[in-house]
Amino acid sequence: MRTRPAPEPPYPDPPVDPWVAHVTPGLDGRRAPGGPAAWARRPDVGLTARADAAVWAAAGLADVRGRPVRALAVCVDHGGGVDVLLSAPVVPPAGWRAHGDDPSRVRVPAAVAFADPAGSFPGSVPPVPVVLACATPDGRPVHVDVAAVAALAVPADALGPVAAALLASPVAVGLDVVVGGVDPSALPPRAAHGPGRLHLTPDGATAAALACALAGDDEPVVLVARAAGPGVAAANPVALLRAGVAVVTDAAARPVRWRLAPCPDRRAAWILAPTGWPIGTLLTT
Repeated sequence: MRTRPAPEPPYPDPPVDPWVAHVTPGLDGRRAPGGPAAWARRPDVGLTARADAAVWAAAGLADVRGRPVRALAVCVDHGGGVDVLLSAPVVPPAGWRAHGDDPSRVRVPAAVAFADPAGSFPGSVPPVPVVLACATPDGRPVHVDVAAVAALAVPADALGPVAAALLASPVAVGLDVVVGGVDPSALPPRAAHGPGRLHLTPDGATAAALACALAGDDEPVVLVARAAGPGVAAANPVALLRAGVAVVTDAAARPVRWRLAPCPDRRAAWILAPTGWPIGTLLTT
């Protein structure tokens, strides 16, 4: 007796290169609840994997002077096309094209597969992204590389959820997230069970000192802390920058380009500046 074939997914699911599954723990679904088969049936997997692949592939690009660039943020539409905001203008690779007036923004059509960045810089290892996984209100994945943007300002009530989302990222293995001045109850219980390492401290100044100490290793470190009281403002921002610590805070002593701001027209929970993308949820699973 013939059986009906399984229905096709509602979007094209471009092939994910094998290296992506190798360098992104869990991307091939081996550790997903229910195993690879259950993972593959999830409707969001194709788009999420494409967002992960875009962040990694951008590490293989170079600017006009030959210096490596990084993907600051990516957004995948329901058809599989990817908008990428880079840290510097590039000559787009084959299949990639400039998007809009900003030479740092490129568009990758759904039919274009991503290349292995390790092949672009022989003998070097691409920097590990620190992914803050979000989604627009209509379900499009948005990934922000917090390590690449260096500083992100968010509302005070979003500090706990941001820390949880960073810890739950599939590329958070080896990531230290140092939280200061945030009510522990604001952290969802599952945050402590993600692949990242959570360090709770009483205030921002203590958290900043610990973050700088942890940054001595090659593993990425993110400081998530309140700026009020003995907060981040009391720390030495130059020391944090030189140590390579990415900072997420509810305020900043100087203007910060990257912000998760409340959406003025309430069509979403936040707006991600400078991209203008609406953000509906932070992904902690």
